[in-house]
Amino acid sequence: VRSGAIDSARKYMEEMRERGIAPNVVTMTAWLKGVCDSDDLSEGRALLYSMNSGGVEVNARTLNTFLRGCVRLGEVEHAVEAYDHFRAKGVKADRSTIEYVVRLLVGALRLKEARKIVHRVANKDAGRNAALYLLLAQGLAVVDKVDEARIHLQRSQGLLEEEVPATGTPSTDLFLKHRQKELCREAEVLAEVLSSGSPRKPVLKAVLSRHLFFRQTDARNLSEEEVLSELSRTGLAGLGPKGRGLVLRRVGRSCTKDGVVRVRKLLASDALPIKVEICSGAGDWIVNHAKRDEGRSCWVALELRHDRCIQIARRAVWSQTSNLLVVGGDAAAIVPSRLPRSLATHVYINFPEPVAWHQDEGVTGDHLLTPEFLGHVSGILVPGGRVYIVSDNKGYLITLAYSLNSLVGIYRECRGKGGVPIVLGVPSGADAGLSGDFGESYFD
Repeated sequence: VRSGAIDSARKYMEEMRERGIAPNVVTMTAWLKGVCDSDDLSEGRALLYSMNSGGVEVNARTLNTFLRGCVRLGEVEHAVEAYDHFRAKGVKADRSTIEYVVRLLVGALRLKEARKIVHRVANKDAGRNAALYLLLAQGLAVVDKVDEARIHLQRSQGLLEEEVPATGTPSTDLFLKHRQKELCREAEVLAEVLSSGSPRKPVLKAVLSRHLFFRQTDARNLSEEEVLSELSRTGLAGLGPKGRGLVLRRVGRSCTKDGVVRVRKLLASDALPIKVEICSGAGDWIVNHAKRDEGRSCWVALELRHDRCIQIARRAVWSQTSNLLVVGGDAAAIVPSRLPRSLATHVYINFPEPVAWHQDEGVTGDHLLTPEFLGHVSGILVPGGRVYIVSDNKGYLITLAYSLNSLVGIYRECRGKGGVPIVLGVPSGADAGLSGDFGESYFD
C-alpha cells in the first residue's frame, strides 16, 4: 500500500479470504488506506461500513484513514456522514478526527456546523488543537465575520504558545514541531488579513467563479449537477442566492463540449500572457506572483489535492487577487486533455518530488514528471515558451534532464549538444517571466 502497489495488495487480501484468514483491524485499516488513496472513495466507503458486520471493530485510526481520503478529495458529505455514524456507534474521536471534519466543513464554508463541532469538544482533549480554531477563524475571515474570527485566532495563538510535548519518536517530534511552525505562520498571515479591514466576501464570488476541480470519474464535460456538487465543496454556502446563481452560470460554461477548460473566458482576458504552475501546493508562491502580475499577465494553478486548492482560493480571496484560475485534480490527466493547446508562455514546477526522493539518489517510485508528461507540457506552451523545474535534489534533476533530452524535436534544448541545462539558483530575469524575486521555498 505504501509503495502504491494497490493491485498486489488486493490480491493478498483476496488470498487471505480464500484461505479463511480473517484480517484484523490493522490489516483492514492498511487496506482502507490503499483504497482511499485512489480517486474514487466509493470502494473505501463501502469497505469502512462493512467492517463491523465482518467482525472488525472500527477504531479512531480506521475512521481517520477514511477521513484523510475525504480531505484529499473534498468529500465533505461522506466525512460528516461517517463521523456521525461511527460516533453513534461509540467510536471515540481524537484530535485528528475532529480536525479532518472541521477542515472539510470550513472549506465548504459550512461554518455553523463547524462551529457546533468545535464548541462540543472545546473542553476536551480533542479541543486542545490550535488547528481547529485557526481553521474556523480562516473561514470566518472569508465571510467577513471579523470579530468572531479574532476570538478564534486568539484561542489558536494561545495554544500555539504552548511547548510541543515530546513523543519519544524523533520523526514524530520533528513532524509536530514543523506543523506548529506552519500553524504559527498561517496565524500570522490571518492576523494581517484581519487587521487590514478590507471586506473579503465580495471577492469570494469572483474567486469561486475561477475554481474548478476534476475527478478521474468525471465525464469530459461537467454536468450542471457535477458543477453544483463541486462548488458546494468549495464554499458556495458562503454566498447569497444571487451570488450562487452567478457563480453557477459562470462555472457551468467553463468547458467546451470536448471538456477543455475555457481558460481565457474564466480569466476574462483575451490578450494577456498566461503562466501556469504545476503542483501549486497551498498557493503561497503562485498567489504572490499572480498579485504582482495583475494587469500584466494571468496565472493558472494546478494542484492534485482538494484541500490545497481550497487554501489557494482562500489566499486569493485574502489578497484580492483577480488574475488567478485554480484547476484541481491530477495534472497527468488535466494537462493533456483539459487545458488548451498553446496556452502558456511559462510553466513552473517547483519542488514537485515527494519527500521520498531525498532518501536515495535514484528514482524508484511513481512520479508525475515522466517523459510522456513532460511531452504533454510542451503542448500547452506557446512557441518559444519555457518550462522551469526547481528542486533542491540534484540527483532528481539529473534524472529529469535525461528524460527531457529523450524528447528530441519537442524542446529546443533537446536538439543541442549540451542538452537540457541544470543551473544553480532560481529562475530570474526577463526570460523567467517573473515580475519580482522568485521567492522563498517551502523547504527553506
